[in-house]
Amino acid sequence: MYQTSTFDYMGSAIVPVVVEDQSGFRSMATATDRNGDEYRTGALGWFSSEGRARQFAIEYAQSEIRRRCMASLLSEK
Repeated sequence: MYQTSTFDYMGSAIVPVVVEDQSGFRSMATATDRNGDEYRTGALGWFSSEGRARQFAIEYAQSEIRRRCMASLLSEK
């Protein structure tokens, strides 16, 4: 399992995780927001390289953070 550095995005900490198996590299991510709430993506797919798997996990987590932020803003109105 490859776990890389934590990335800060909009106040949330993203930790991409990459696992190598016979199919290639599988990616997933964990994100923790300012309140300490943590959410995990589950398996996001298989990739031909560790770098591609890690980048996809980061980008997916960033889009999920944006989606949750927008949903939170809309629910406040």
